[in-house]
Amino acid sequence: MHEPIARAFLEWFALHRTDYPFRKNRDPYKVWVSEVALQQTRIQAALEQLEIFLQRFPDLSSLATATEKEVLFFFQGLGYYNRARNLRLGAQHIVRHFQGKLPEDYASLLTIPSIGPYTAAAIASIAYGVAIPAIDGNVKRVIARLLALVEAVSEKGFSVKISSFLQGLFERSGDNPGNLNEAIMELGQKICTPRSPLCAICPISFACAAKAQNHPEQYPVRSLARPKMEEVHCYLIIQKRGDQVFLHSWQNFRFLRRHHGYPALLYHPETEQWESSWQNLPPKHLLQEMVKASAFSFSHAITRYRIKVFLCKTCSLPEINGLWFAQEDLIPSFLRKAWMASR
Repeated sequence: MHEPIARAFLEWFALHRTDYPFRKNRDPYKVWVSEVALQQTRIQAALEQLEIFLQRFPDLSSLATATEKEVLFFFQGLGYYNRARNLRLGAQHIVRHFQGKLPEDYASLLTIPSIGPYTAAAIASIAYGVAIPAIDGNVKRVIARLLALVEAVSEKGFSVKISSFLQGLFERSGDNPGNLNEAIMELGQKICTPRSPLCAICPISFACAAKAQNHPEQYPVRSLARPKMEEVHCYLIIQKRGDQVFLHSWQNFRFLRRHHGYPALLYHPETEQWESSWQNLPPKHLLQEMVKASAFSFSHAITRYRIKVFLCKTCSLPEINGLWFAQEDLIPSFLRKAWMASR
């Protein structure tokens, strides 16, 4: 059954593929950057910013020699900033250890910062023609419906069955493993969508067990337990000097590690614990004064945290080293929202 399914994917892709700019010439560097930048991001919404990023950093050398600040600036709109940092570190690693060229084999690709199993498989198959499946959320959904897998996504058996089926599919992909990976991903984006899948025009509907049951949206099976969102109160000390604002390094602080941020205190209502973005937590009476002087501003969500942000524009700065930053240098959206709210 693998061969007709593989052929159906490839024939559909040949007719309906979208010619994204990063697909041209199968350039390994562009494949790498696009796969990292577009993970968990709506492609259409991020294409323009990705093109700007690739124009500024058209090759490994330009990315490896850029400053972290510059890379972060051009990565705005492309997801978590740790990805941008790891791209730059990855480029430097490739220059040092692989003579400035992305390696072709899967195992070597996994040694590079920013490259995990999915990205390594995508680069190996799309850029170098290695027959290995790149398994992202779209691929999991398509294959889970094709097989009507009863295992939940979080169960080990789910991943084992997905990988096993795909391996058999790729053994019959001929000279087009990269096209097969992109075909399955794109089918998940356009046809086999999370809600209201277009089964009537799906090229693999002839083999789809979920369609035969008339319940494709029941797959993949989700775990019943969702991770609990933790509420956190964040108190930011906003000190301005003209169009500049005082920031200091949040080296190991909870949310924006290794970024510069406003001096901040976090309060966890469930445990009644406090944290500070600098070394020493203020005395209890100063904490109470700061809470009284602060006003609720906005809510923000980061990973599993639901953050209530309070701004304090009259609080004294702690004795910490910091810098004055211009408004346009505030890169994370969290900092920009606080700036706008304090105006």
